[in-house]
Amino acid sequence: MITLLNRFDDKHIIDLEDILEITSKYVRDNGVESSFRDVSFTKDDRIISDYNFNNSEISFNMEQLLNVSKQRAEELKKEYDIDDKYESYFINYRILYHIYKELEHVSQKSRLNREKESIENYLIDLSINMKNSNRDFFNENHLLIPSEIDADNVGLSTAYTLLSYTKLPSREANIVQLEYLKRLLLNYDRKNSYQVTAPIDILYTKDSSIDSNKINELLDASKYSKISRMNLGLPITTKEYDNVENELVKRKIKIKHNI
Repeated sequence: MITLLNRFDDKHIIDLEDILEITSKYVRDNGVESSFRDVSFTKDDRIISDYNFNNSEISFNMEQLLNVSKQRAEELKKEYDIDDKYESYFINYRILYHIYKELEHVSQKSRLNREKESIENYLIDLSINMKNSNRDFFNENHLLIPSEIDADNVGLSTAYTLLSYTKLPSREANIVQLEYLKRLLLNYDRKNSYQVTAPIDILYTKDSSIDSNKINELLDASKYSKISRMNLGLPITTKEYDNVENELVKRKIKIKHNI
């Protein structure tokens, strides 16, 4: 992996062979072989990246993946006035996000298979059932689905961590970290001085079949940290919300002042 990251400094863009290498190493290092069958590459325009919980296969549409990664890099360049010479880093950052998002789904299934009942397993199982039973509802509300929130957050944080081993300057690294912090707070709404609406609260209003009492029972028993709860879209306190928002503001200030 270090060799690949070094190539980022020479403007190398992650390709098909890199994806196979990253995936193989992740599966081996994390012992999740039972939840991973293969990587396939598709021309289906509906897919950028996807993990099929039923057949344990990850799919990538390389053309779509490269296009959306270039598009996001271009958006960030314009928003933060990023020099063209760093564009390839941001393309790779987005590709890494998609790779590790799908690999987190592999790990989710592995944990589901081997661990006792927990709030995480309950919510991952709920997410899989939603995806299998009502794909339209799942797609329309994927930003509220626990398994998707977790995969997005882990994908973004992993991409940021990996880029920290490259020669990407601190200002641009702060932009990547800011993307992760913004995703953490997505669909959390600080209503007032004592209440924060969480993604799971919004999901309750959209699907009355969700057993909120069961979720609250498991959550109370979990003693999960702030980040563990946010990775599943679960409730947080106003103080915890403010801590993340304050860090987000600090990053924005550093970016503005080229720190």
